Amino acid sequence: MNLWDRRARLFVESWIRKFGKLTQFLYFSDRKCREFVRQYQREHGLVADGLAGVRTFAHILDLHWPVESYHDPAVPDVRHPIVSRGFVPGHDGLDIDFEGLPHDDKSPERYSYEGGRAYAFPEGPMIVAPCDGVITAAKRIRTGYLCYLGDVTGGKWLHFHGSDLRVKVGQHVSRGAELMTPGYDPRWGPNLIHLHWSRVDPFAKSRVDPRPWIEVAKFAPAVVR
Repeated sequence: MNLWDRRARLFVESWIRKFGKLTQFLYFSDRKCREFVRQYQREHGLVADGLAGVRTFAHILDLHWPVESYHDPAVPDVRHPIVSRGFVPGHDGLDIDFEGLPHDDKSPERYSYEGGRAYAFPEGPMIVAPCDGVITAAKRIRTGYLCYLGDVTGGKWLHFHGSDLRVKVGQHVSRGAELMTPGYDPRWGPNLIHLHWSRVDPFAKSRVDPRPWIEVAKFAPAVVR
């Protein structure tokens, strides 16, 4: 079975886990599984190529960004999170925060200027579940609190540098549920608050670059607290 056949069958299995329904495609050939993927893609406005790629899996997960958007009605100020650092050797994930603006709090935890660009993490946005799933790890380590979220594909979303936890292991959460209060890596003293986000792929069994996933994810809504 080649990789695309394996991904098509995993998509069928993920569909069953998500909707709790049995389907005859589970017992069909690899070709029939690809037909199931193609049918799903056609029904949901995706490219109907029968290939279960990132965009197709992200659709069934209803994947959103793992950081809430920011909204301050007093300014007014509406911002979506951005990726400030990518997946590179020695940094196996994405750093997520916000574009820095002149009126932002300039404390080292809230504002940073690096490489000719300003970054910020205004007070308010929480680290939230990017999709429905089950908490598989939630604890404090030397880089702050971490939270792992398992999804219906068998993959895991890894969230690091929280300042406190809002969930516990074994808890079922819905997309948008609060996972952690954002924080920073305490090993380096006060520095810009950010989320370090990564994914463990069910095929690779190791961390993979989540950028293709976040590029097709929807923004999480802002919550004014």
